[in-house]
Amino acid sequence: MDLIFFDLDGTLLNDASEISAFTKETLILLNEKNIAYTIATGRTMLSAQRIVEGHEFELPQIYNNGVTVWDPKIQKITLENLLDNAEISTVIDAAIAQGITPFVNVIDKHQHFIFHSETRHDVEKELVYKYFSSSKATLLTLEALPLNSQVTNISMIGSADTIKQIWLKLNANTNLVAYSGPAQEGNNFWWLDVHHQSANKGSAVTNLKNSWEPVMLFVLAMVITI
Repeated sequence: MDLIFFDLDGTLLNDASEISAFTKETLILLNEKNIAYTIATGRTMLSAQRIVEGHEFELPQIYNNGVTVWDPKIQKITLENLLDNAEISTVIDAAIAQGITPFVNVIDKHQHFIFHSETRHDVEKELVYKYFSSSKATLLTLEALPLNSQVTNISMIGSADTIKQIWLKLNANTNLVAYSGPAQEGNNFWWLDVHHQSANKGSAVTNLKNSWEPVMLFVLAMVITI
């Protein structure tokens, strides 16, 4: 059996972060040739599922760089390497010290929540209005975040220089890993996404592989032979 893991950005998605007509045809061809496929991405489950909905991704899917695994067949979410209370506070404090709003992503009983402080910049307000408000997530104030919440990741957006300062500070913490890059809102803005240091797609892919029959496994853009 062949199994392909797609990392959405750079593989399945076009510049508008959508599955193109060409990609749809490719997925149909994979089905016809009995080549199974699924997802291993750094995107949140909330963000990615809005993109792949209706495209027959039936196998377990890896989100948040391995923190979240969703099995649509049995409707089960598995969470690993969540951020603990101290790590959450470290990230929140680093963001607020730079005048940036942290968006704390939580999954609880299959429900998605985003806790955040008051938005201070137009780019943050636009993120809430265009994406979060129209998603399936429940938006709550940061003050309402319970202790010991199941925090998968903390994200933020801001000017490139400010985000870089936060990125440098958080990556100096051995318990955290922060990813960053240019935002769709323009090159002057960068996004930042923070996970637990132990979270990675490779380990999640290996765990899924070990739970299945022997397969030939392709991870785009990385190839592993089992």
